[in-house]
Amino acid sequence: MRLSLRMSNARGAEGRHAQVAYQHTNSRGKIFTLHRTVAKVRGSERTLHYFSLKAGPDAIDAVPDGYVVVESPQTGLPLLKRKA
Repeated sequence: MRLSLRMSNARGAEGRHAQVAYQHTNSRGKIFTLHRTVAKVRGSERTLHYFSLKAGPDAIDAVPDGYVVVESPQTGLPLLKRKA
């Protein structure tokens, strides 16, 4: 399985650097951007991480500590997995 990582510059409306988003290129050549959001699950707030084809305002610049990016062999989607 071949993995390659890429960082991209995101520019704000004024043209200055707003954030550098973490991107992952899967084995099929698609580029996914890592995002983080906070959701209320069963009455408590949880931090959720997800990959998307489009960069949004919730994009983050690095993989969270204690996690590694893996790819689903069936779908090619990148996933976060806790380090052993």
